Amino acid sequence: MERLGLGWYAGCVDHQTHRINCPEHEVYVVEVPWVYPGSRFTKHFSTTSYFMRVDWETVGRCVNRTLHDLEPERSRRLDRLVNIGIDKTSYKKGHTYITVIVNHDTNTVVWASEGHGKLLLKKLHKQLTLEQFSTIKIVARDGAKWITKCVNESTPECDRCVDSFHVVEWAMEALDEVRRDV
Repeated sequence: MERLGLGWYAGCVDHQTHRINCPEHEVYVVEVPWVYPGSRFTKHFSTTSYFMRVDWETVGRCVNRTLHDLEPERSRRLDRLVNIGIDKTSYKKGHTYITVIVNHDTNTVVWASEGHGKLLLKKLHKQLTLEQFSTIKIVARDGAKWITKCVNESTPECDRCVDSFHVVEWAMEALDEVRRDV
């Protein structure tokens, strides 16, 4: 479902699309006539932007200004972190990664960056002050060795654990394997 926010105008497109999951060619989504293949926007977005007299770059600048107005000091997200989670996820057919840091006490994302790996977490660590580091007590993470190494180096005094999502995922995989063997 796509919702279009156009100032005082609103529109909604509700359409059931078909997905084909092919082991050889991955997932294929059937094309629909109102969206260009691979696009996240309708073909009429350009018409809409013309009608509203705004281009996509202007929308981006508006979003950045609004973010700055709502949260002028984004680095404050990193204050008083106690229980955090570190995870990476892939998108665009598994070839592009984003690493996310979550404050488990407030259930909010406090930091995110494209990519993954030890160098990326060092980028975060450069943004943290010694006072911010000292408040971190528990780090939940998946089983990625680069996350474990980085956490061990940067916050050796904190407790480390595997996040519940991955515990359940690994338990289900083990259960499926036993079920297949039986």
